Amino acid sequence: MIGDHREPIYVQAMQQKVDIVSDTITFIGKVMIRRGSINIYADKVIIFHFKNERYQIIIGYGDLISFRQLQDDGRLIQGYSKKIRYEVANGLVILKDNAYLKHLGNSIRSDYIAYLIKEQRAEAFGNKDKQVTVVLMPKKTPSNYHRKKIN
Repeated sequence: MIGDHREPIYVQAMQQKVDIVSDTITFIGKVMIRRGSINIYADKVIIFHFKNERYQIIIGYGDLISFRQLQDDGRLIQGYSKKIRYEVANGLVILKDNAYLKHLGNSIRSDYIAYLIKEQRAEAFGNKDKQVTVVLMPKKTPSNYHRKKIN
């Protein structure tokens, strides 16, 4: 995770289209993007590259887009949505439209989830029809922990 920003972006897909004028690459069909410990799976992905700013934005579309990242401590964070925006330079992942993010059994479901990779922070927003739903799992207590008996 710490070194993800130094890693190249690898893409696999069934089809690729390059538009030199707009400096975009479109990938269609079983698209898999990998950058270090980050994996994104989608039906269609467009990569926008801005030469002057050395900046890339990856936008994915599909019925079920999958985002996964293996953190430095070996724990997995994963998300799903119908649209994803990955701002490579900022390390920002935005899950939109039926978005879901899960980490250590805890989960967030909403219309819009923004996840900052380096800071490991997420923020979720509902819409007029749907609130943010969060499930927080209880923390495990050490096996040698005993409750004091109350008299």
